[in-house]
Amino acid sequence: MGKLIVHLIVCTVMLIGCSHQKPSTTDSGDKTEVASSWAYPFVVWDKKIYEVTSEKVSHVGKEIGEVESYLTDVINDDQSNNTDETNLIQDGQSNYFEKGTKLYEVDGAKTTEAIAIQKENEFVKATFKRNVGE
Repeated sequence: MGKLIVHLIVCTVMLIGCSHQKPSTTDSGDKTEVASSWAYPFVVWDKKIYEVTSEKVSHVGKEIGEVESYLTDVINDDQSNNTDETNLIQDGQSNYFEKGTKLYEVDGAKTTEAIAIQKENEFVKATFKRNVGE
């Protein structure tokens, strides 16, 4: 009888641990769980991957673009099973921000170093990490 109870407990724990959860969102609409499945939250602009930081930007320049698609939507829709990053990750994608999120220059910084991303009524910095395909 004791072995049966132990076996049932182990099976229950395994089933709970293996369950799949949908990505959750915060009140601001940011994807929290999905971004953590990547090494870091990012946006892609001008064939460059920028890592999103928590650093606030107080002065931005002109608008340079916007997020055109949420990356997991693109990967889930990709029927070719092609894992080549250059075919999956394209300009205007993010694994963190929703479609339509605006991208800006950071005053005093080159866009090859950093860009600003509008997040509600403020801007956060995203720093250049690497080129797509590297």
